[in-house]
Amino acid sequence: MNRKLKIGVIGCGSFAERSAIPAILDTADLFSLAGVASRSVDKAQRYAEKFDCPAFDSYDALLESSEVDVIYLPLPTGLHDQWVAKCL
Repeated sequence: MNRKLKIGVIGCGSFAERSAIPAILDTADLFSLAGVASRSVDKAQRYAEKFDCPAFDSYDALLESSEVDVIYLPLPTGLHDQWVAKCL
């Protein structure tokens, strides 16, 4: 029995919207979109509505969710150290 990996997306930038999230949705046999988080609650809610997934009001809230197996991190590279460390 194959279990889908549940992917959470930290950051609602244009690359996530144009490429990453559509790719996750296009591979629904392997992955599911567990939710999106943004520094802006309004932006997270817009993405959640657009992609039919939960919105998280902070990056930390997404990381704490038991519904997330894997994190996709489309943040600016200057933020990667901090958020990769938190993901681990």
